[in-house]
Amino acid sequence: MANKDVIYIRHPRAELQAFRSPTGMVGRWTGKKAHEVQAHAIVFAPKPGQGRGYSTGETAANIRVKGPTVGRSGPEATIVSDTNHAVFVHEGTHPHVIKARPSGKMVFFWRKVGRVVFRDKVFHPGARANPFLVKALRSVFGGPGR
Repeated sequence: MANKDVIYIRHPRAELQAFRSPTGMVGRWTGKKAHEVQAHAIVFAPKPGQGRGYSTGETAANIRVKGPTVGRSGPEATIVSDTNHAVFVHEGTHPHVIKARPSGKMVFFWRKVGRVVFRDKVFHPGARANPFLVKALRSVFGGPGR
């Protein structure tokens, strides 16, 4: 039996604006949450002086929000770190050999020996994963490992 005290009014254009547009109600909420995730990711990303590896702070400094934009099911936003090595920080690496380009040698400051060195190849011991983006998502939206 239907409730006669409830009246439903549908306005498709208003619904599209509110629920599917990046400037609508859901789009603004998506943008706000994306910026919260960005702020948490910056906190969790490695920075100089934290005692883990040779962190320069570049990964944290390049965390950006793209969007909100219109996706297949409504507003969506993307949080990225635009550095070449962000995926290796996030996912970690196995021990591996790094070889110089065929035209020369690698030149770098080796903190362990305290001077600049020239090498044809080096053995990298690998790095533990620091899933800073996943940690940020979990801190804003909840979930396991929070």
